[in-house]
Amino acid sequence: GVLAGTAALGLFGMQPALARQAMNNERELVIHTPALGETTRTVYWVPGEGYIRESLDEISWALRDRRTNTAKLYDPHVLDQLYAITLQLGYAKPVHGLSGYRSPQTNQMLRNNMRGVAKSSFHMKGQAIDIRMPGVSTRNLRNAALSLRAGGVGYYSRSAFVHIDSGAVRTWGG
Repeated sequence: GVLAGTAALGLFGMQPALARQAMNNERELVIHTPALGETTRTVYWVPGEGYIRESLDEISWALRDRRTNTAKLYDPHVLDQLYAITLQLGYAKPVHGLSGYRSPQTNQMLRNNMRGVAKSSFHMKGQAIDIRMPGVSTRNLRNAALSLRAGGVGYYSRSAFVHIDSGAVRTWGG
C-alpha cells in the first residue's frame, strides 16, 4: 500500500530546480550496507501517490540492526533528507549506510564502549542514518546536509561519515 501525503523534504535549502525534481519525480534510494554486504535499490515515493509502504519496509530492513537482526519502520523524512542530499551532490552511486536502526541493546552496548552515543538516540527510533558517499568528501557531504536545514547533522571527520536525523535542526562535530 501507499502511505498518504507528500514530504516536506527539507526543500527550504534546495535549489528551486532540484526542489521541483524532488516533487515531480519518483524518489529512489540506493543504499549499500557495508557491514552486511548488501545493496538495496528502491523507489519509495511516487508523485500523486506518496510513500510506498513495501519500499519503506525494504529500506527499513536494509538499515536493520545487524547485531540483533531487528528492524524498525524508518521515518520517511530522514529518507527524504538522504534523497535530497544525493540530488544536491548529483550522486548516483550507492550511498553507504554505516549505521541505521539500533535496538536498545545495541545502543546501550555502544554507549558503554564509545563516547558520544546518545541515551535516547534517533537511531533507536528509525530516524537517523550514519552515511558515507565514496568519492565525496565528508565536508561536502556535511555541507549538503546542513543546507537542507531539515534535522540533525553530525560531522565525524576522523571516521569520515555524517549523521543525519529527522529531529530538530542542530549540528555537532568537527
